[in-house]
Amino acid sequence: MYSIKETNDYHALSKLFHDSGMEVEVEDVAPQETIKMWRCDNDETGELLAGAVLQFKSGCYVLEDLAVTERYRGKGLGKTMMDIALDEARRLGAEEIWGCAKVPDYYFQYNWQEMDRETSPEISHCQSCKQFGKSCFPCIIKKEL
Repeated sequence: MYSIKETNDYHALSKLFHDSGMEVEVEDVAPQETIKMWRCDNDETGELLAGAVLQFKSGCYVLEDLAVTERYRGKGLGKTMMDIALDEARRLGAEEIWGCAKVPDYYFQYNWQEMDRETSPEISHCQSCKQFGKSCFPCIIKKEL
């Protein structure tokens, strides 16, 4: 079994995101734009299984980070964590949520849409990165709530 709770421990989440291949530096303090963070832990071992971060940037709600430890992928934890962040954004009055996805097909199955990088709000450092479209191919995505 596992449990999900709101957290202020950005260090643990940033390590999970970094270890999952995301371009996240391991830091002690969450970025200023952070609204809420959640973690999913194994109830028996206390192991961090998944995490999600909701932010508000450039006037947009953003699912900034979402990751599941590799051996727990495919068990629905990512969808559960995403739903928690989406529900919080709705509760805060959001009509849409944005993201930047390295694995966009995962999001497309949940009705996220790819958006044009050039006309999208500045929600990710990926949008101005010189590696975008050369050695790194993330998608700017949006979901109507």
